[in-house]
Amino acid sequence: VAMLGAVAVFDGFSGQELTSPKGFSVISERESLYGKVRVIDNPMQDLRLLSSDASVIGAASIGTGLNRLTYQQIVGLIPLMRPGMSQALVIGQGAGHMAGDLFAHHGIRVDTIELDPAVAEAAERHFGFVKSGIQRIGDGRYEVRKLQGPYDLVIHDCFTGGSEPTHLLTREALMDIKRTLSE
Repeated sequence: VAMLGAVAVFDGFSGQELTSPKGFSVISERESLYGKVRVIDNPMQDLRLLSSDASVIGAASIGTGLNRLTYQQIVGLIPLMRPGMSQALVIGQGAGHMAGDLFAHHGIRVDTIELDPAVAEAAERHFGFVKSGIQRIGDGRYEVRKLQGPYDLVIHDCFTGGSEPTHLLTREALMDIKRTLSE
């Protein structure tokens, strides 16, 4: 949490940066339909961040590319509880660490859905994300309806420090996701 607060402080009304934290530099910035997508490096901490507006949605070691978000590392352990998984879906691809780890460490083919094309581009360009399955760019609720599955695992990771996509938390959306699951 301390890492997230150190990136920058913004004036909520004017959007002007109030401080320039020592050691952090923006290496990529792109305005998308959904917000400002930035890749921010801090070489002193061997840290690369992917942010969308005020939310950090990915973090990696600059030197190794390894994921630095603990909750995503824990998600990568799920296949150990249920051996034999072969197909997964990640809704909310972000930097692509969960999808990449599931494939690299467990051989699970992972389809991804990412709302923001700027985030998907930053994941490939700055975080080394390589697709192991189908990558869909679009709204998760709409894209899930197009999928057949079956998926042994679905990871629903569309939550940021901004507003939650409540349309992805409705009973109908969760039933659409459940329909894609294997037995």
